[in-house]
Amino acid sequence: MAAQGYAVVDGVFGADTAARLRSEVVALYDQGLMHKNCTHLVRDNATTLVEKSHIHEAELTLDSGVQSAAPLCSSLNEDRSLATLISLFIPQLTLDSQGF
Repeated sequence: MAAQGYAVVDGVFGADTAARLRSEVVALYDQGLMHKNCTHLVRDNATTLVEKSHIHEAELTLDSGVQSAAPLCSSLNEDRSLATLISLFIPQLTLDSQGF
């Protein structure tokens, strides 16, 4: 994690929780609560949005409708315990600066 800035832990949630998370995300997409992610390009004080065709996102932090439709995803989004532990062991990642 320190070298790449991310880590993949296969099976960390177990099969049942992973299936519930997937179900919530699919439901968000099916209900139109997700939108395409965009890269923001800024040049000469003008912003251009470049849409990513196969990457969608939902506003878990800002949208109470999304929070209600995906309670497990929302609870994981609000749980700061992992970020706190990682910050203790790898402070150079500066996770505390991510608005958590």
